[in-house]
Amino acid sequence: MDKNEILNSDCDVRCFAARNPNTPVDVLMELAKDSDFDVRRHAAGNPKLKEVLTDKK
Repeated sequence: MDKNEILNSDCDVRCFAARNPNTPVDVLMELAKDSDFDVRRHAAGNPKLKEVLTDKK
């Protein structure tokens, strides 16, 4: 799936993408701003996103 397909999918697909460590960082950044709490929660818990955010000081 490409970025637009993921971001425009239903909540279950977005949650899966948000917690998947293979999801590209740019998609995770968008999912972290999702309107659904569970999507944002999964994105925040994704180790790949944590690495990127802690490296930006």
